[in-house]
Amino acid sequence: MEVEIIRSLDYEFFHVALRADNLVRIVVKTNDTVEIDLAKEIEDAVDKVRGGSKIALLILANEWSMVSMETRTYLANRQNPDKIAEAYIVKSLAQKLMGNVYLSFNKPIYPTKIFTDEELAITWLKTKF
Repeated sequence: MEVEIIRSLDYEFFHVALRADNLVRIVVKTNDTVEIDLAKEIEDAVDKVRGGSKIALLILANEWSMVSMETRTYLANRQNPDKIAEAYIVKSLAQKLMGNVYLSFNKPIYPTKIFTDEELAITWLKTKF
């Protein structure tokens, strides 16, 4: 079943959409390493689409995109009182391994899980509201 998109923004390296169920779906389009500047640009876009409600983030990585160590540290510790959880959808074994390192080493402050299936991630995120 399709979920209505309330607002969306499209940028060169990513796309952000607020769904009617308060999930913000972020699609990373770049094949490059995500550095802090891009992470902050994505956060700004999320703030623009979210409309002040509690949100959960659904982040889909491009097949070859990775996240720098500095960015992983930043992402794990950033505060946002309106965010309740994050689910990352990965496509490669390298991304899955990096995601597991992120969870065990960086220890994100919000409930966070790594998935290979978007529907499973959505189901998990909806349990966090």
